[in-house]
Amino acid sequence: MLQIENEKLLERTFALIKPDAFHDHELILDEINQEGFKIIEKRHIILSLDKCADFFLNRANDDNFDELMSYMTSGPIIAMVLSKRQAISDWLTLMGPESAASNKLHRDCLRARYGHSEFRNGFYGSEDFASAERDISFFFSHLEEQALTDQMREYLTREVNPILSHGLTELCRAKPEDPILWLADWLRDNRPS
Repeated sequence: MLQIENEKLLERTFALIKPDAFHDHELILDEINQEGFKIIEKRHIILSLDKCADFFLNRANDDNFDELMSYMTSGPIIAMVLSKRQAISDWLTLMGPESAASNKLHRDCLRARYGHSEFRNGFYGSEDFASAERDISFFFSHLEEQALTDQMREYLTREVNPILSHGLTELCRAKPEDPILWLADWLRDNRPS
């Protein structure tokens, strides 16, 4: 989901600090902030096997799925929603490629500094907009509910409240015997377009 702040279009992405990098999370969070990301939400959690399997369901047929489940449930992780212009691509760049921990080609990326291997690479990030939205809603469903509530409020304010206020004013002037039926008829006859 995109949001507007100070006239700039901001993008959200989902990020995980995995168990092998968790012990350095304070340094990592400082670096994330220094790179211009705003941490909108953050949770320290230990994934249950069921929750982990649900999150990585698209990898269920991978040969190393059991190893992934064991690794991701082996200790605490930090799940985050990050925001910034081009948050998705900037987070992927900051993390570096999955292989960075084992071949050290990208010495400045997080995975090269905090990961241990291509598999135990310390970080996860959503690859695109659709993945980011899915991942965010998986760990932070309340954010999606809040966004929906805000959209509903905006719609009601813009589209419904003006005509309903006018109709209710006319209802008070008319003082009909059956106000509900009167208002229904008035709304049908006076609805915009």
